[in-house]
Amino acid sequence: MRPEVYDELRQEAIDSAPTNWRCVSFPSAGPSSSSAVSTEASPVLDGVLYLRSPNGSGPWMVMANANGVCYEEIMLEASSLHGAATSLLLFNYRGVGRSTGVPLRGDDLVDDVLGAIAFLGSEFGVAPEDVMLYGHSMGGGAVALARAACGPAGTFVSDRSFASLAAVVPHHLRSGPMALIVGLFVAVLAAVLGMLFSSTTDSLGPWVAAWTVACWLGMAYAISDLVANNAASIPRDKLPHWWASLAAHTSHRTVAFATLSVPFLLAAAPLFLALAHFGALAPLGSRLIVAFGWKLDAATAWKAVSGPRLLFYHELDEMINFDHCSLYAALAADPSSGFDPARHAVKGLVVTRLASNGPFFHMYPVAKDPNASLLLSRMEAMRESR
Repeated sequence: MRPEVYDELRQEAIDSAPTNWRCVSFPSAGPSSSSAVSTEASPVLDGVLYLRSPNGSGPWMVMANANGVCYEEIMLEASSLHGAATSLLLFNYRGVGRSTGVPLRGDDLVDDVLGAIAFLGSEFGVAPEDVMLYGHSMGGGAVALARAACGPAGTFVSDRSFASLAAVVPHHLRSGPMALIVGLFVAVLAAVLGMLFSSTTDSLGPWVAAWTVACWLGMAYAISDLVANNAASIPRDKLPHWWASLAAHTSHRTVAFATLSVPFLLAAAPLFLALAHFGALAPLGSRLIVAFGWKLDAATAWKAVSGPRLLFYHELDEMINFDHCSLYAALAADPSSGFDPARHAVKGLVVTRLASNGPFFHMYPVAKDPNASLLLSRMEAMRESR
């Protein structure tokens, strides 16, 4: 959505309770991941407070958004769901909305949650363990790690979240739209890298391209080399006009490779889609997630938290597949987790004939679930048990 749309959503929520909402900004607890991207010591995060009391006394909750969600979209829902006695802090991760910085690893999101906790401590004197953390989807992974790192005796709620992000990506690489997207992306990346290598290296070009991406690009390059040699022996006025124009700015080899890449690209995309379908890309996806620092191992963090914990889940969720990726399934299969579904989980019950696939069950507002009141009462009981 356009920035002005988010402005309108925020203003609509503020107008509904102008004495309760307050716009704030605060630093993340961690520095920018790359000085090449930003010179800030710490990104500045944009957020809003919903104050149940003028001086901010009483219980507090920090809410961490799902991927692709801005706090402006959930302000009204959050203020109506999370208890008449609870003040709220909503914020956008670095690089989202008005928040500065760029998230380059999973720990960046965890640092942003820790920054929100630190802000409540400096602004209202709230101890870290007295702040309830609530995270939806990606936010569930972030708050689990933040809770384990800061005030592990405190409470947190994981809403339709994963055991780790390294489990989610391989599942989506086996089937569905992500397999199509990744297959096409890898094919396009292969063609771009092949063109890059073909124009910057000579004898190593075919081997680098083949080793880096796929054998078919090496074949395309080899054929383009033959074509380029023939084209170089033909007078320029005998060549097709478009070929001569491009070759004047680069080389016959690069033009030949670019031309041949199209049919090879079309042939390669189904190959990568087939590899995705049979699960060949899944192990690679998992390793890349870990290598780039996006594992967000919530299942391990759960076991490091001593305070009250609660899961909200939906068995029809397909964004974070309940059977293969959910935190619930991972904890239930691990005897050392201490997980008790009767005590630690609330099941989503919403069903609609309009929902033909899993994404709906992952993204619908919790306030619209028949079990919303049960979730709220369990959260209140968690707070009172401390």
